[in-house]
Amino acid sequence: MLAASLIPMSESPSTTPFSLDGIGLDGGTDLFALDHAGIRFYLSLLKDQDASVSKTGMLLLNKQDTLKHRAQHERIINTLRVNSLIIPAESGSVVRGKADLLHRVDFRLHALLEILLELSKSSTWRMQVSVLDNRIQQMLPADTTPASSGRREPERGRVTSPHKRTDVKTLDRLLTREKKLAETILQSISPTADSHEVEFLIGLTGGTSDVWKVILKAVFQVQQSRYAQFARAIVECQEMHAVAEPMIVLAGDTESFSLSM
Repeated sequence: MLAASLIPMSESPSTTPFSLDGIGLDGGTDLFALDHAGIRFYLSLLKDQDASVSKTGMLLLNKQDTLKHRAQHERIINTLRVNSLIIPAESGSVVRGKADLLHRVDFRLHALLEILLELSKSSTWRMQVSVLDNRIQQMLPADTTPASSGRREPERGRVTSPHKRTDVKTLDRLLTREKKLAETILQSISPTADSHEVEFLIGLTGGTSDVWKVILKAVFQVQQSRYAQFARAIVECQEMHAVAEPMIVLAGDTESFSLSM
């Protein structure tokens, strides 16, 4: 399960599921949509039909697969935003067929409709950009100068994860690259908004992490007439920085909805 939107007034609800352009969560699987009770639900098939799923309907993955799945989920969500005002489903939400989906949806239908109606009036969007340090490190050019064996005494204000020691020079290069990436993404997206405010921009006194690390938080004011352009700018950033694989998460007043029972 990926997301939901109101069915456009210009369209008649489809009586059967229909395919969408794009690649699903598992490479090679298709995206498709299903209309129900005035809402369009966006879904992606799972290749592994025997995947572990919790009793509440959440995909059970190991740490690395969870990181990867979340990034894939957000990339597809951002692509869907170009054509619709959507509310994402919680990452990892799984439904077992149409009957299961409708059962879970009908349980919270009124609340979901209210969220979608409010979303259509929204002009405030919060964006958070995160990266994986090990992916950014792979992009750094080889350093031919000798590096210190480890950080015996971390500089004031710097903290590195206990699982891995990072020499000072490598950490400086890593943080500099991440700061530049955050600034570039902000510069690419901000012209499509009416205004913006930066809440957080990574500096050069941070540390390392083995999970998604936030490098930018910003709030954008976007008129409805400019929303599609704003959404396209986010997708273009994903494509422009595909090697770095940043995870760009956009949220209105409600970040996501849950289908857990």
